[in-house]
Amino acid sequence: MYGQDVQPSLIEFPVEDLVFTTRATSLSRRYSNLEPNLRSIIIAVDGACRENGAAAPRAAIGVYVGNKSDYNASMQLDSSWATNQKAELAAGIYGLDAAREINDYGVDGESLTEVIIKTDSAYMVNGLTQWVDRWEANGYINADGQQVTNHYLFKELSWRVRDLAESHVKVYFWHVRREHNREADQLARDALAR
Repeated sequence: MYGQDVQPSLIEFPVEDLVFTTRATSLSRRYSNLEPNLRSIIIAVDGACRENGAAAPRAAIGVYVGNKSDYNASMQLDSSWATNQKAELAAGIYGLDAAREINDYGVDGESLTEVIIKTDSAYMVNGLTQWVDRWEANGYINADGQQVTNHYLFKELSWRVRDLAESHVKVYFWHVRREHNREADQLARDALAR
């Protein structure tokens, strides 16, 4: 997928309440006209936790699908979810659920072909792009013989990725710098402020 150094503004093409990827309509080396790829959406996700590890931590998620989108989410999580890693993964689950619903309804009569989950969580991206296949093969037991931390959340994420794949939708995970995930981060922080 795109690297951390890629400016999202080069990839993202907001249209109404969704953010699409761009595609060139001209092969000109000097000028290219960009238009949205209506079959490829970007969903930004973030989790936040205040007082992580303290007696009364609070966690929230932010999911940004587009400007004023009904699929955007800014909500607090139950206290049992109050770690930063759990909140990040919960945001990913919510983002994939939004992608499923968008695909089911279609965009201009077309189904999606790809969904890009944009996150500043290396934990989520590495877990789903490098480690999950090995974890699944080992029954979610790590190299130390212990249950993988947050295995049930990675199972949920993996299931949602496979579910979308069955509908011919490829899911990618894009690790971005925190400053390139502002919208989702703000939604998570707004939820914590309530």
